[in-house]
Amino acid sequence: MGKLHDRLEEIGYTGHPLEVYLVRILFLLFSEDTTIFNKQQFQEYLEQLTAEDGSDLASKLQELFQVLNTPKENRFKNLDEQLADFPYINGKLFEENLPTASFDTKMRQALLDCCYIDWSKISPAIFGSMFQSVMNPKERRNLGAH
Repeated sequence: MGKLHDRLEEIGYTGHPLEVYLVRILFLLFSEDTTIFNKQQFQEYLEQLTAEDGSDLASKLQELFQVLNTPKENRFKNLDEQLADFPYINGKLFEENLPTASFDTKMRQALLDCCYIDWSKISPAIFGSMFQSVMNPKERRNLGAH
């Protein structure tokens, strides 16, 4: 994750968007190891539906973020089956529209390397702290996330 963070920052993807982007990715990694998603669902999405050179990875992640933020009954009916299988994630993590990032081969591989880690062994409290850190302070207070 550190390599991915540093590279995104190097290309100019910084600040709040970078923080939210990485928290989203961490959530995806954690979700496929803790039964929120099917086992290796995110990994297989990356391996099977993105180009090895990473050129379409950002757009595929944006599409996934949109799907995760949309209840199943409100999604497009012609979505790729693999994409449509992802569950709806409420809680506003995927609600904010972020600038589209840009990836290359090494960045895609760094993300895939993250998929090979068992994220279920990491305390959910760490993720809670990360989610709080990227929330708007007013929203955080209104939601009682403090």
